[in-house]
Amino acid sequence: MALKIGEKIPDFELEAFHNEEIKKIRLSDYKGKWLVLIFYPADFTFICPTELEEAAGLYDDFKKLNAEVMSVSTDTAFVHKAWHDNSPAIKKVNFPMLADSTGKLCEAFGTYIESEGLSLRGSFIIDPDGVLKAFELQALSWLEKFRGKELRKMPHSLPSLPYAYNALEPFIDEQTMRIHHTKHHQAYVDKLNAALEKFPELQKKSVEELLMDLNFVPEEIRTAVRNNGGGHANHSFFWPLMRPGKEDNSPNGKIAEEIQKAFGSFEKFREEFSAAALGRFGSGWAWLVLSKGKLEIYSTANQDSPISEGKTPLLCIDVWEHAYYLKYQNRRADYAQAFFSIINWEKVEENFKKPKA
Repeated sequence: MALKIGEKIPDFELEAFHNEEIKKIRLSDYKGKWLVLIFYPADFTFICPTELEEAAGLYDDFKKLNAEVMSVSTDTAFVHKAWHDNSPAIKKVNFPMLADSTGKLCEAFGTYIESEGLSLRGSFIIDPDGVLKAFELQALSWLEKFRGKELRKMPHSLPSLPYAYNALEPFIDEQTMRIHHTKHHQAYVDKLNAALEKFPELQKKSVEELLMDLNFVPEEIRTAVRNNGGGHANHSFFWPLMRPGKEDNSPNGKIAEEIQKAFGSFEKFREEFSAAALGRFGSGWAWLVLSKGKLEIYSTANQDSPISEGKTPLLCIDVWEHAYYLKYQNRRADYAQAFFSIINWEKVEENFKKPKA
């Protein structure tokens, strides 16, 4: 239930981006001061920078009145940093930018739209004793305007999953899927959009086109496009490669024939693919690709994509720890074994049959 005027605000602790660093902030840190919380839907949008820029311009006046200002959205602190680093308007923001990635604070204040994972726009004033004194909250109908006129302007967006977040259990748990998709993948999308902000011609290209010719990308954003464009492309390719698990999950059709031909047996393929996943030091991906007309298993570091090497991806497994650590901790081998139960071999077959560039 949303807080009401006259009620005491519960203490909270959130990550925040402030003064060029990511830190933890608690409400109790500001006891004895007035507190102004500015809730907004998302970073890298077109209306939010103007109101935060305006608040930044008044920040010194607020401080003279013994008041602290904080902004709140469901973006992560790393996304706040990326926005701050890339937006001239947000560079002026010198107050804490809270990262309510779970939506719990937004939910407490009645601003959270669960179906969207976003906050409504609103402002809340809390007195030095931690009591809510006043608030202004945007009507829900405004969200449709936000979604229709702002999000569609971004060149790259987060794709929907083709299944529910809990559909892959018990092999991959719901919490991992939800965080992996809405936080990690979303962060790659946001940072890619930020990198392309000053390059309208590049915004017209698909992420695959960008990755196929990284030398064409200006040097000042090439690393950002390689890392975040790769992260976006790799995850967008990865999600449809999984489906609810079954015991006897093996390929059929043409891809089964090609695996037999290239590796001698499905079991041998499974061994080599697992070895590539386990052998990747640190973070990265293991892949089954088509290279010069032949099947090949190999791995890439970080978010590097086979597309950049002229290879055609058919199947992949994400071996970054965020893909499995909540359930499997350091047992990457168990995660790789479980992955074979949820491979969508029909999608792999479809990838194999697609016309090759």
